[in-house]
Amino acid sequence: CGDISQGTPYYNMFQGEVEVKMMNEMKYDAMTIGNHEFDYRSKGLAKMLETAAESGDTVPELLVCNINWDAMEQQGFSEGQQQIREAFTEYGVKDYVMVQKGDVRVALLGVFGKDALACAPTCELQFTDPVEAVKKTVAEIKKNEDVDIIVCLSHSGTSEDESKSEDE
Repeated sequence: CGDISQGTPYYNMFQGEVEVKMMNEMKYDAMTIGNHEFDYRSKGLAKMLETAAESGDTVPELLVCNINWDAMEQQGFSEGQQQIREAFTEYGVKDYVMVQKGDVRVALLGVFGKDALACAPTCELQFTDPVEAVKKTVAEIKKNEDVDIIVCLSHSGTSEDESKSEDE
């Protein structure tokens, strides 16, 4: 659910390559992004994804259903937005993915929250409302997939004040 790249010496040295390899070894099916994926700006996230895509390894699916590419395109992509868009295309980022676990068909979707964005001052991306994006994606899954369960990978944040706790 994001923040795989948070401040470890391994990330600082290898810029995400080690974290992706570890997720492969641990058999991760999917992940979403968190605010710390933007610690090294758009260039850092793009490099991590490009390295993973070029590794030849099977990599976890990266899922984010609420990036507002249309708004950014209408405004004209910044250099960082274009870097991430190209890296997302190369990596194959999706809104959701289907996985089979025994006899159970699972839909996994990813979302990036408002609190996460507030904690990522170097994030250049724009996002749609997370709740509305998840509702839309769930409706799409139910319409198009034979699914037993839907799991949301969310990096939206928690708070002691439940009214501010997006993940709750």
